[in-house]
Amino acid sequence: MASNALERTARALDLIPYIVDRPGILIEDLAEEFKTTPAEISEILNIVFMCGLPGYTHLELIDLTTEDGSVSIIDPQNLREPRKLSQIEIVSSIFGLKNLISLGLSPEAAALANSLMEKLKELLNDVKTLDVIETSRALPQSPHKQTIDESIKLGTTLKITYKSLTKDEISQRTISPHRLYARNGHLFVEAVAHDVGDIRNFRVDRIAEIRSSTEPRIEATLEVLPDAIQVEVFIPRSHLFFVETHREIIESQEIVGERMLLTLNVKHTDWLFRALFAIDGEVEIITPDFLAAKFRSTAKQALEGYKELGGRLLSGK
Repeated sequence: MASNALERTARALDLIPYIVDRPGILIEDLAEEFKTTPAEISEILNIVFMCGLPGYTHLELIDLTTEDGSVSIIDPQNLREPRKLSQIEIVSSIFGLKNLISLGLSPEAAALANSLMEKLKELLNDVKTLDVIETSRALPQSPHKQTIDESIKLGTTLKITYKSLTKDEISQRTISPHRLYARNGHLFVEAVAHDVGDIRNFRVDRIAEIRSSTEPRIEATLEVLPDAIQVEVFIPRSHLFFVETHREIIESQEIVGERMLLTLNVKHTDWLFRALFAIDGEVEIITPDFLAAKFRSTAKQALEGYKELGGRLLSGK
């Protein structure tokens, strides 16, 4: 018998295509085939009856009938075939596991990740693609990662010699690191840069030297909410870069005419405002009301500041 919701969901995904191929099958036969009880099969079918694709009207719900103990599925939506990972999904999962391992895992977690990766390779069964995977580079190992990890855990600061990619210069920085993360094949550290008192992101492979510092730690100047809140915001439909860059905080997205409606999970309101102001085009926060009002007020103040600055430049003052 399935012991939790995850197992029941997995069983339902297997159950639907099985019934599609065997319309009118008895609940008792399903229970025997799936090694469970008729009562649990009935419970799963009651849940399936309320599931469907986005929209969730009667037109998008899975349509099934149960009569005299037999089951038939009239409309399985997109679950007609048994669940199976596509080649792209398998390859993406393998690369994700490789990068996860390269970031550093406990021996137990690394063993599980390697075991899962080998099973996925067996499923792939494509010599050419496997060759590409085997010769591909995972995230480069950095001798600075352990130092940054320890600083984050202990709440200390670091002094770094950093080679800027955009300015083509070497600078000495003191930072209070907050987290390590991977993006586009590189390892980054998110930290407060003491010279500006704000959050900056540094590519770890561009750190030439790193050492501990006795300077007091500086926390982010961002306004941090006690709990993450859901923010609905309209951005131009064409601005997919924002979506790709911040996918980890995007709860949902929907195309509405020439605009895109995003639902975001946000804790740092100052960061959100800066990110939205950087978008070229009309941007509007819909909910919550207090954040929408603050965003409009901040935008108005910024616009008035630009107008004042432009007037001074034109007058030569």
